[in-house]
Amino acid sequence: KMVRSFYVKYLCSKLYYVDDESPAPQIQGDYDLILDGFFQWPAEIEEVKNDVVKVLRAKLEALKISQKSANHVAIHIRRGDYITDKAASESHGFLGLEYYLDAIKILRENIEQPTFDIYTDDSEWVRDNILPIVPVNIVSERIADANLEFLSMFSYKNFITINTIIL
Repeated sequence: KMVRSFYVKYLCSKLYYVDDESPAPQIQGDYDLILDGFFQWPAEIEEVKNDVVKVLRAKLEALKISQKSANHVAIHIRRGDYITDKAASESHGFLGLEYYLDAIKILRENIEQPTFDIYTDDSEWVRDNILPIVPVNIVSERIADANLEFLSMFSYKNFITINTIIL
C-alpha cells in the first residue's frame, strides 16, 4: 500500500490517490481517482464523497453513459469469491436469494414500475434463481470491462448492492 501510494502521489500526475487512513486531497481538474481501502462507513467516505461523484460523473459524460431514469434499479450480485474463497466466504459470505428478493419487494413498494438491471459474476445463478420469479435484465454479460461496469452502475439512482439498499 505504501509503495502504491508513493507511486501515484509522486509519479503519476493525472491520478489522485486516496486511502482510508489519510486525509483526502482536494481534487481539481480532470484526474483519475484511486480509492484504496474499505470505506465501509459513511463517515469514512464523507470527506471524499463530492470529489468521487465529480470524477465519476465526468467519466460517465466522457463515455456517453447517460443517467438512468428514476424507476431503473441496478442490482449487484457478487457470488464468485464469496462462494469459492474460504476467507471471503467466512468474512463476507453470500447473502442468498432471500436477501435479493426482499430488497426487490421493498423497491417495488417504493418505486412505480421499476426495471431491474443485474450486474453479476454469476449469470447462470441469476437465470436459475431470480429470473423465474422477477423479470430482470442481465446487463453484465454485455460489459466486459469491470471499470466500465462500475461506471454503468453509477448511472442509476437506485441500487440493491451486496449489503445496502439505497432509495
